[in-house]
Amino acid sequence: MRSKKLRYIALALAVITTLLAFASCTVEKSYYGAPEGMRPCNQGEMGVILYVPSNWSVDNSTGIPTAFFSNTEKSMITLIKADRAGVDAAVQNEGESKAEAYWRTQKDALMQHSGFEMIANPVKPVEYYSTSIIAETRQLFEYRYSITVSQGETAVKYCISQSFIFDAASGDLFMLTYSALESYFEAHTEDLYKVHANLRFTSEIVPMEDSTPAAEFTEYENTPAGFKALTGDHVEYVLFVPETWVPSVNTGLTAASSPIKSTTTVNVTGFNAKNSGSTFTAADHDSYFEAHKKTLIDAFGNFTYADEANPYTEQKFYTTGSTVPLSESGRRYVYNITFNGVTYTYEQYIVYFAGYVYQITFCSTAADYTEASVEFKAIVDNFRFKL
Repeated sequence: MRSKKLRYIALALAVITTLLAFASCTVEKSYYGAPEGMRPCNQGEMGVILYVPSNWSVDNSTGIPTAFFSNTEKSMITLIKADRAGVDAAVQNEGESKAEAYWRTQKDALMQHSGFEMIANPVKPVEYYSTSIIAETRQLFEYRYSITVSQGETAVKYCISQSFIFDAASGDLFMLTYSALESYFEAHTEDLYKVHANLRFTSEIVPMEDSTPAAEFTEYENTPAGFKALTGDHVEYVLFVPETWVPSVNTGLTAASSPIKSTTTVNVTGFNAKNSGSTFTAADHDSYFEAHKKTLIDAFGNFTYADEANPYTEQKFYTTGSTVPLSESGRRYVYNITFNGVTYTYEQYIVYFAGYVYQITFCSTAADYTEASVEFKAIVDNFRFKL
């Protein structure tokens, strides 16, 4: 029982740690099939599509659908599918809903943290409230609490809303978490309700092909020989990949994968730095990546640089039609993560351009990396920002 409680505490604290990540409004502009004013945060891989307001940023690099509002507010939304065995084990009484049972187990663990406190909802019972906003036959249980943590000599209070939704069609329980600094929590509760209202379970979307656009290459001037272009009006860059690669559906990321190794991939996402109230500088590359690194360690429990003595190298980037590199230099980080017994190597570039921070991420198994890195280098050398 103690190991289960520690796991739940670790999950809750991981949410808080992830709040420290650098992010804000997204560069993406419009999304096919999304509700008005919303953008998809994932592609329904877990059985549900998470839509968030279009002025929030998304980041799926940890495998957990995540949306941020700004670095200043530490406002974040995540979606996790609960472990089914753990959910079933939590049910103790006949007729008890799986959502309520799982929350009871979660709360029992959270109460061991001295900074934990339930938050009263002004119009609902303090313990929870339920709504049929997602579907007439489905309830969403929301619980609100705060956790106060020490950051140096300062005590910082985070307010958290956790919503539990059971999908009877699949038997899965989902946990949607909204977190923010106490002073900013109420500022985005209306956004949270929009997220609740626009959750879409894949079991309710038939066929799935009707809800997402087909991924395809784009004709683009001066495309390098042997490459094809991935771009659009919603992004300010052109990603050139080998012509044999397979493009992925764009749900906030521009991505493609090798036709030989599906685990050899590239994706690009961009975040607007303006909401953080600061100017991005060379030093911010490392602070951005350090926050990202903490998130990875929280999610996977392991992280190693390919070269511990030299965690990054410099990388020049160019605009279309120019042979002069940008004055802003990007940084390249190479690291390893082990998941389900397989070690993956990530080659990640952080670059700032025209008010936006871009993250270009390559991935392959560690065993394939030496061969894959040749294509990775060609892709990043041909990457171009639009004038």
